[in-house]
Amino acid sequence: MKFNSIKFKVGNLFTIILGVILILYSVFLQISLSKYLVNDLDEELSGKVNELGNIISDELAASAGDDIYTVIQRIFSFQYPPKADIIAVKKKKTGGEPLSDEERWFVRFDRLDLSQDMVAFFESDGKLIYPSQNIAIDVLRKFTPDPNVSPQDDIFKNVTLDKKHFRQVQSVVSTPDGRQLIVLIAASEKPILDLLRHRQRTFTVSIPIILLLTAFLGRFLTERILRPVNSIVSTARQIGSRDLSMRIGQSNVDEEMKVLVESFNDMIARLENSFTHIEQFSSQVAHELKTPLAILRGETEVALRVDQGASDYKAVLKENMEEIEKIIKVVEDLLLLAKLDYRPKSLKFEKFDFNEFLNPIFEKTKLLAAKKNVEISCVFPKEDVLLEGDSLHLRRLFFNIIHNAVKFTPPGKKISLKAFTENSSLKVAITDEGPGIPAEYLPQLFTRFFQVPGRDEDPQKGSGLGLNIAQSVAKAHQGTIEVQSQLNKGSVFTVTLPLA
Repeated sequence: MKFNSIKFKVGNLFTIILGVILILYSVFLQISLSKYLVNDLDEELSGKVNELGNIISDELAASAGDDIYTVIQRIFSFQYPPKADIIAVKKKKTGGEPLSDEERWFVRFDRLDLSQDMVAFFESDGKLIYPSQNIAIDVLRKFTPDPNVSPQDDIFKNVTLDKKHFRQVQSVVSTPDGRQLIVLIAASEKPILDLLRHRQRTFTVSIPIILLLTAFLGRFLTERILRPVNSIVSTARQIGSRDLSMRIGQSNVDEEMKVLVESFNDMIARLENSFTHIEQFSSQVAHELKTPLAILRGETEVALRVDQGASDYKAVLKENMEEIEKIIKVVEDLLLLAKLDYRPKSLKFEKFDFNEFLNPIFEKTKLLAAKKNVEISCVFPKEDVLLEGDSLHLRRLFFNIIHNAVKFTPPGKKISLKAFTENSSLKVAITDEGPGIPAEYLPQLFTRFFQVPGRDEDPQKGSGLGLNIAQSVAKAHQGTIEVQSQLNKGSVFTVTLPLA
């Protein structure tokens, strides 16, 4: 598996990162829980110290003749009653019945719960007064107070006694006569350690299981997510220039991958359209060049086959020159279209006055119209109109449309040009009274090499590129050309260009 692959990142790298996070989180939980349990134990030990102090003070006050040693010994020699008596005492206390002195002692000691703790009392100078009976002799040697501790503070620390872990508190208890006794209470940390070990075992077992499940699910989800990508790869390998019809299905595809699939399908569709256009274009170019080349070949073969006079050869060369000029015109038009379609930024945009721009075009087309006895008129905008564009190519745009209008308008008919501004745009409507264009041919009117069937039978037949060039120029200037036509009434070509 490649390290830079999505499968590795999702299936392995993500699992590793998750494992590190889970380990750090489990360590954090262990530390937090340990601190919480230790703090809870410290509060419990502080409460026991305070309760012991209150019991000693109460006993000394109740037994004025007893000394501190006798009271402490009596307290720790207290024997718990049998279980049945314990239940009875708790019921009496809960029911609010009066308790005997012995029963009250039991209640107080039951609240203390010193049965599992080690307790020892010391004089302020460190002399042992009384140890609880559960402290072994060898342990008692280590169970001593710290003489350097301030008597006002409760000191907590972890100690190890007889290979067992305890939490110890050292505190000071004051008696009614002003004496200060040092109290040591050590509670076993076994419950805390058992709980922490249990949690640690839980984490040790659960984290690998979670990581294994994550790795499995990550691999499964990765394969499912990458399924459209694999489909794209498979489809891309099957696609060739001869067959671009294949598409990737979008069923059961995630939204993010659907965008990728749609983009890929759109790209293939554009490629298919481009290849289709190239095939059609190549066929049309071959067809357009085939006729003049065939004429050139035929005229040349006839001239070479029979000896002719100088005038005859001159006539052949003249016809050949006309055909060559047609070929050159087609090639130049094709080069212009390629430039407009693929290199529109090569146009030289500059601001110019539209009225000054249109007037020479109108004057030139008037001469063409006069030869056919066609009347042509022009309405210029009343206000000054500024355009920004390539005036050379825009001149080609308008001349191509007006030339077609003159070409197809019968003698005695009219052509009108009307320019006006509308919504920050310039519109130029070119209206003729020609034969009109059938509605079924309007969508193809701006297609390269398209000519309305049966319409162009004169000797000066065009190449079918004029309107396509006009439309490409308009698009390069962020403009449009719209056409409306009625049979036997004429056509209206409306050019829309943005104002400067």
